[in-house]
This record gives sequence, C-alpha cells and structure tokens, in this order.
Amino acid sequence: MPRVSFTRVGVTQPWLSPAFAMSRFLQQGRLEEAVTAAGGALDFLGGVHSERSVQALRDFRGRLAPFRAVPVVWAFERRARPVLGVAA
Repeated sequence: MPRVSFTRVGVTQPWLSPAFAMSRFLQQGRLEEAVTAAGGALDFLGGVHSERSVQALRDFRGRLAPFRAVPVVWAFERRARPVLGVAA
C-alpha cells in the first residue's frame, strides 16, 4: 500500500488534511491512496469524537460503495466500523 504523509503546519484540525486528500485521491481514481488517507483520518481521530469528522468519513465510505469488492476497501471498512458504525 502506498505511503501517504501529511503536514500539520497551520492546520487547526489535523484530520482535515487527510480528509481533503482522501476526497481528492478518490476524484482522481487513486483508490489505494484515497483509502490510505482515510486511514490517516481515522488515526487522527483516535479517542476524540468529532461529529463533523465522523460524518466526513461516513460520507467518504459511502462514496467507496462501488468499490466494496476491492480488498483495500474491505480492509478500510473493517477498520472504520468501530468508529463509524455499520455501513448502510
């Protein structure tokens, strides 16, 4: 899986950088990078509960629906389920 890194300089909410990246990568058809960035957003959330960030990840997960048969998307879904709940 590709490595994606994020710079936190000047970012008030660190999850915003990976949240932006995951959407951008998905728009570009770069599925693995998009899912890696989403994993970074999950990491930033840690034990913090932010409804806005959780909703952004839920929205992203919904956009992954056409790719549910792809193993990297399965792995993300399993990892995200405890934070985001079961996908609709």
